[in-house]
Amino acid sequence: MYVKKKQFFILSWFLFFGVISFSQSILPAVNSINDHPVHNLNTGMGYASIREAINANQTSAGHTIYVKPGIYFETIELNKVNLALIGENYQTTIIDGQSNGKDVVTLKANGTTIEGFTVRNGYYGVTMSPWTHGHIIAKNVIMNNYYGVSGHYDCKNITISGNTIVANSIAGIKMSFSHSFIHDNVISANGKDEFQEYGSGIQITKGVFHDEITYCISNVVSANVIENQKMGISAPQYSEQNRFFHNNFVNNSKQLSIQGVKWNNTLENNYWSDFDGIDGNRNGIGDSSYIINDEAQDEHPLMGMFSRYIALPANYIGVVSNSTVEWFQYSEINNTIKLHVSNSSQSQIYGFCRMSIPHMVISEPYNVTINGAIPIYWNYTLHDNGTHRWIYFSYRHSELEIVIIPEFKITQIALFFLIFSIQIALVFQKSKN
Repeated sequence: MYVKKKQFFILSWFLFFGVISFSQSILPAVNSINDHPVHNLNTGMGYASIREAINANQTSAGHTIYVKPGIYFETIELNKVNLALIGENYQTTIIDGQSNGKDVVTLKANGTTIEGFTVRNGYYGVTMSPWTHGHIIAKNVIMNNYYGVSGHYDCKNITISGNTIVANSIAGIKMSFSHSFIHDNVISANGKDEFQEYGSGIQITKGVFHDEITYCISNVVSANVIENQKMGISAPQYSEQNRFFHNNFVNNSKQLSIQGVKWNNTLENNYWSDFDGIDGNRNGIGDSSYIINDEAQDEHPLMGMFSRYIALPANYIGVVSNSTVEWFQYSEINNTIKLHVSNSSQSQIYGFCRMSIPHMVISEPYNVTINGAIPIYWNYTLHDNGTHRWIYFSYRHSELEIVIIPEFKITQIALFFLIFSIQIALVFQKSKN
């Protein structure tokens, strides 16, 4: 017993000093060549800086550069085709442009990827060179730049997803590129200092290159949170055929600013925090349009914020709710969806969920319970497009657990207990005889 206590005591001190050492070394300014914090995963070689790793002769097109946590005071160019730059942790792996007016990360060759970093203190946080395509900007924090992300001129097939783009001086995303996807980002509180009055979450612009005008066209902007901006989206220049849907526009002074240009884009099924319409037919969509001006309106505004959760690969469950979704879980073993929801405000009495569920995730019909009881209202056949079923249900509010399972599961359970009960009765009858 004494030995075990002594071992435990020694182990505790090791852990204590380990934690102290880790806390003192967290976020080091990486500059020692002996640290080798940057690695080419294809060649196995280590480097002292990101720029050195990218520019090394041994680094070729298609390679992956992996970067350990630290603060890297440098500006870099991804100048080799299909090069991927991956940070270990977006909170602790930081590329800092030192506020010298330069762009922090430039995607210069086609098909490059940057993922898992905090990118800060530059003119453009992440920018794309003209006429390039196929870039991926994912799971980063992009902050304290003049512009968070910018795609110049006729960049195409760009994916900007899963980023937090916050506190950039002029705009979160300067959108002049085309045929691209912006989804699942949080774009918040951009526009500050002398730019505060016209700062925006997304700024739609056109490009001019060798006297040729290139317009922002055919982009898909969906499932983003655009919040706490002077202007959620600023469209001072012509653009067309862009689709904005399933976005949450929250607490922006102007949700959408159109400044004397023709609006040839589509708004549909977005949540607008200042929409004051009603939902008389109880389907989670407003009965009237959200009007911006004569040209721009959302004919199907959502009555609650939109979120989506992956259940199976390429199968998302969409949730529209005026409650706060605290927790979501899908179990493939028993095809069960569980949500924990709470009041979005202290005065909220009733809540609702509108959900789109892929047929591959749960088969109809459904059974929904709220803390073990049935909802106060439900409609499990709102719409079906052949791949998804839309359902709606409402409830009186508190902190609740919502469970959705296929109805045949309940039938199976009941049948099991029935058979089990019959078998017990038969055994009991035989024992009496």
